Amino acid sequence: MGRFAIMVIALISVITVNALANILPLNNQTTGEISNRLPVLFTPAGYVFSIWSVIYVLLIVWLVGMWNNRQQGDINYTKCSTLFIISCVLYIVWIYLWHYEKFLFTVIVMIGLLITLVLLYRTFPDSDNS
Repeated sequence: MGRFAIMVIALISVITVNALANILPLNNQTTGEISNRLPVLFTPAGYVFSIWSVIYVLLIVWLVGMWNNRQQGDINYTKCSTLFIISCVLYIVWIYLWHYEKFLFTVIVMIGLLITLVLLYRTFPDSDNS
């Protein structure tokens, strides 16, 4: 199976797990129910979380761009695809940990996700030096 196909499967998996975690819901509680139960000083209004639909659409657009620009021998494509797949796996792990209330581990996974996304961002050539 090609690297791009794995990227598509990874993104579909993230979207599916996120949707099912709230539709089923995972561990009998939705993501929002858990968030609402936690004693925090500031929680965004529910409509703010609709940003995820925009994020998923943009990820699909990014994948289309990767499809158009892919070159099997290109080291940036290989790095990007690997980091993207890792980020998808980390996000799925985060959802499960969040729904099973393993909050310390969710922070560790989020740090890993942040590092992965920073590395992914840094993989792209600097447009100022082109």
